Amino acid sequence: MRYGLSAPPNRARPRAFSGLRLLKSASVTAIVALMAATIVVCALWAHHAGAVTVHNVPASTSTMVCASEAEQQIAAALDSDPDESPQHTWSDHLYTCRYHFPDGTLVVSVKELPDVPAATAFFASRASATPGHRPVSTQGQEAFVAPTGYTVVRKDSSVLMIDVSGLPDAFGPHRLSHVTVATAVAIVIMGCWSGS
Repeated sequence: MRYGLSAPPNRARPRAFSGLRLLKSASVTAIVALMAATIVVCALWAHHAGAVTVHNVPASTSTMVCASEAEQQIAAALDSDPDESPQHTWSDHLYTCRYHFPDGTLVVSVKELPDVPAATAFFASRASATPGHRPVSTQGQEAFVAPTGYTVVRKDSSVLMIDVSGLPDAFGPHRLSHVTVATAVAIVIMGCWSGS
């Protein structure tokens, strides 16, 4: 069973903005523009999604990472289309979404914790297990990125994890670094969460 919205048959990605061009410039204005475009798309979708967590069922904020809207926004930001609709799993309050691209796999996961202190402790455990990580500014309450691009963001009682280790060091047609890919994906997802 697929949670969230299904991908449209013609998975053309939106071209209202060039996420790659914005990320390459790395300016504050570009990041704000990417986030604004993402929020507009995700807010319309999240309006009907709700954010109720039911035991043994992922919250809608978790399933957003694998929904067609997120897929389209990630494809636009990276300027690369996945080979197929993303595949997801749900186990032990961990929602994992795998995006299969022609040259590798991106894994986006959300760990749902019972409350903010538990999420803060889980985030701290990820940070201590990640050598060389550095804090980054984000819409979440706290975030870090590792030299490998592995990125973790805590927002309320959820922890977003972005694993780019399955992608080549120079990803896609513009040869994006792991850190650039993870940053783009984090901006898309956090924009969706802010709009929910």
